[in-house]
Amino acid sequence: MALLSPQPVAQPVQITGDSWLTALADWTKQTLGPEWSAFCGAWPPDHATPAVLWQMIGMDVRTLGPSSYEIEKRMTAFFRAEDADREHAGMLKLLEALGAAVKIPLDRAERTFLRIGEPRGSVPAAGSGTGAATGTTAAVGPLTVSLIRRTAKPAEEAPLMQYVHYQSNMR
Repeated sequence: MALLSPQPVAQPVQITGDSWLTALADWTKQTLGPEWSAFCGAWPPDHATPAVLWQMIGMDVRTLGPSSYEIEKRMTAFFRAEDADREHAGMLKLLEALGAAVKIPLDRAERTFLRIGEPRGSVPAAGSGTGAATGTTAAVGPLTVSLIRRTAKPAEEAPLMQYVHYQSNMR
């Protein structure tokens, strides 16, 4: 007899398998400049500041019709810098850039993009902190954004027509 018990991962790891998160992190580094780092999923140990951590906090899939559907992922960002002023400045710069941009590239080679929807910033009350400075992240960071992409459903194989019968009534 065996008992299975879920155990937390010993070391937090970077999420590299989610192309949306990695595309958002790359876009963030380009937007904020080379002095900023961007991470996906969890803060790595001994990372340099200033830095941004992106996490996915939700996902919806909506059917648009018989041949397409829409995926929406909600992302949140946490900031770490030398001081609160630098964190705030980074958040504002990123929020303004998300508001000005219509899309961010998912894969430039394949010309696929993610549409940006509802970028929002929320500044915590004085003294409450964001949770990012202590290493414990809350469910939602000070910046949230939705990324949206329409996708075609895979074509299903259908039986070929055996014949077509046509009769004209025109004289």
